[in-house]
Amino acid sequence: MTYSYTDGNGCTISDSSLIEVVDLNSVDINSLQLPWISPNPATEWLTLHNLRTNSEISVIDLSGRVLIQKSTLATEEILNVSRLTPGMYLLKVGNLSIPWIKY
Repeated sequence: MTYSYTDGNGCTISDSSLIEVVDLNSVDINSLQLPWISPNPATEWLTLHNLRTNSEISVIDLSGRVLIQKSTLATEEILNVSRLTPGMYLLKVGNLSIPWIKY
């Protein structure tokens, strides 16, 4: 995609970006090597997949309060989320934030 703009003085600027459309049905989520969670929504247990050991993970509510925080010991962790009230939360793994819903 290319975008050009010319102002009233005749000055022109342009930029371009390559956009790749990927059929997600053909992508194995494990091959991306990104952390992901299941199930989402969750009721009692939340499983975190594709973690790096010794990563910091946090469960944060939408007001920014950290409700659960721990270091990972393995590439997969199970969190007990049964005590959290129903609503939307963020799971922070390193610099990545994953939204999820507690039923």
